[in-house]
Formats: sequence, structure tokens, C-alpha cells
Amino acid sequence: MSYCEFYGLKELPFSNVPDLRFFFNEGSSEDTLGKVVRAIDGDMSLIAFIGECGLGKTMISWRMMQILDSNDKYDVSLLVFLHNTAKVGWFISKLAAQLEVPENEDKDLLFNAVLQKMMKLTKAGRKVVILIDEATMLNKEICEEIRGMLNVMCDGKRVM
Repeated sequence: MSYCEFYGLKELPFSNVPDLRFFFNEGSSEDTLGKVVRAIDGDMSLIAFIGECGLGKTMISWRMMQILDSNDKYDVSLLVFLHNTAKVGWFISKLAAQLEVPENEDKDLLFNAVLQKMMKLTKAGRKVVILIDEATMLNKEICEEIRGMLNVMCDGKRVM
């Protein structure tokens, strides 16, 4: 007898991929989502939510992406760091892909193209939101790149 048959389930209840059908928008999850949206709309540059393993940070990130993606005023990307050996070039190329910036072998040119795209979106009245899941895997070099990007301004507004 299978697991589903034994418990009378139509499908397996747990997966390695967040399934937003099972998102429970009550209590702390609802509160966290509201705080993050208010912080983004309030032009906060960097927002972090932390918690123990299994509390739903990834699910909240996916739900946040779904909420923001449904509104034309945001340009939202989700980057997932699976290990702490990722290099700055990997980060910039993944960010470029999310922002639909054409790939370039020269990482400096790619970085500049990413910033130009962010400025273009900002000028068009859109907010660039980059969600990073498993941010504990970020190394010092990538954190420095993010810090630098947080300082970039366009028309008196931060581009990220």
C-alpha cells in the first residue's frame, strides 16, 4: 500500500519545491508579507526576514514573488543560493537573466548592463525587487556587490 493510499491522499503532501496551494496566509505569514510589502513601498533598500529551518521562509519568498509579480509597478526576481561557493560572476549573470539582460562574457560590461536596466526600470516608475532565498550562503564578495548596487541612484531614487 502506498503512502497516499494509506492516508487517503490524492497526492504526496511534501515536496522539495514550494507549492503555493498550501500557503497558509494567517498569523505570522500574513504579518511578514504585509511588513515586506510596506517596506518595499516605503523605499527600504534592504529587508531581511530570518528564522529557523522549516518555518516557511522559502514559501513566503515564493508567495511574495507571486504578489509582487501580479502588480506592474514591480520588477521582481528570485535568486536561490544553494551553496556558499558561488562567485560574483555567477550572481551577476543570474541577476542579468532574471532582468532579461543579454548575457555577456565580460562581467564588467554585464554588470553595467544590469545597472542600466535597473535605471531604465526605475525611470519607468517600476521598483526593482530582488528576493534572495538562502542568503546565509552569500559570501563577502557578493555581499559587497549587493551593497554597491544598493547605493546606485537614478532620478533621486535607489534602483534597488
